[in-house]
Amino acid sequence: MDRRALFPDLIQRGAVLMKKRKYREAREAFQKALKLRPDSAGTCVCLGKILTDLGEMEEAAAMFRRAAELDGTLGEAWFGLAGVCYLREQWQEAAQYYLKAEEAGCHAPNLYLFMGNSFYNCGDTEQALRYTSRAVEEQPLSEALWRQKLLLELELGKTDEALDTLDAFESTLPDAVDVHEIRTRLLIEQHEYDRAEACLSRARAAFPEDVRIGLLCAHLYAVRGRLEEAEREIAAVKEKAATPDERKRVVWEEADLFLRKEEPQRIVGSVRWGLEAAPDDTDLLSFLLQFYIDTQDYAHVIEMADGLRGREETEPSVRASAEFYAAAALRESGKEEEAEGRFRMLSKSLEGLDGTRGKDMDLLIYRILTYNALREYGKALELAGDLGALSPNPADVHAFRALIYKDMGQEQKAREEKELARQADPALADAVWNH
Repeated sequence: MDRRALFPDLIQRGAVLMKKRKYREAREAFQKALKLRPDSAGTCVCLGKILTDLGEMEEAAAMFRRAAELDGTLGEAWFGLAGVCYLREQWQEAAQYYLKAEEAGCHAPNLYLFMGNSFYNCGDTEQALRYTSRAVEEQPLSEALWRQKLLLELELGKTDEALDTLDAFESTLPDAVDVHEIRTRLLIEQHEYDRAEACLSRARAAFPEDVRIGLLCAHLYAVRGRLEEAEREIAAVKEKAATPDERKRVVWEEADLFLRKEEPQRIVGSVRWGLEAAPDDTDLLSFLLQFYIDTQDYAHVIEMADGLRGREETEPSVRASAEFYAAAALRESGKEEEAEGRFRMLSKSLEGLDGTRGKDMDLLIYRILTYNALREYGKALELAGDLGALSPNPADVHAFRALIYKDMGQEQKAREEKELARQADPALADAVWNH
């Protein structure tokens, strides 16, 4: 009996096992089939899919390449190879292989979505928009795709196209409240206030209890100088804001209003109202702390630092920030011994935290600033060097080195580092220098 006659049975068995998610048994069946028919590109694709699901990416890529070499017109081979690159965040390769899949006539689900994402991650926003638009055409009921297309248009500054997309989005998915929100913001940016107000009037009729619509009304009133109407609108929205996120939206809008009214002292009460629903919200705590720092209200900075100390529920970077500025405030007011004690306590607490991970970059910065404040310049310079492995901005390392050298009294080195920082990011260089 010709053993190749077993090939169809092995393929069928492998397909059944794949559907049952029995990938290892399926791999074994397809491997046996491939030994019988080494020139079977389709079998290579099946093995590539299984190896991808098993997380064996090198082997999966090799199988898809073999399939493409056997049959360059097999779209699934190129699509599979692109998928492996996509999962490994090899965006350039993924984009090129997806193009080959399209050329080969591949009709895999989400082909254009993956193409759009790949080109976006390559930095080619125009191509990302092109293929995301194709994805919308194929899946017109996908809210996520409509939003993605819209965001790309906004990023490219294509405001008219974005408004057209909003019209199409609204006619396809009329219950999407953020269509009205985005349209209104676009119209406000274009100073088309009457059209924005008409849009909000329709939105309010459709979504009378939605907090976002109420806040947009308040924002439009504020932009148009109708500040008392804006404040009444926000007061009405406050009665509806039930979730911490809704409260936070109210706080941001109310803070903007109080600044327009030149009543910044009222911001504190608004933030504290927001914190009632989420006492450890990082955004609100950071905002309140920065407000106290900007207004030189150091007594409240110290009070915040004392209140947050030891609160494990609060983001470590917020606690570190409060403690650092509390110590700095004490030093500024001449209480050197007390400031030194706080700096040392902060230094000790930060030693136990991993400041070498990207998500903890703020903690690493506070370690640098703390050692610098303690005049332990060698440690500060060593940690400043570690920023290079974390930050995508090359200015960070040079900016903090400049600050440290300045405090050491080494003016020449400080200015050299500052100039290197300014070449990459002038705003950051100046901000750190003036810290």
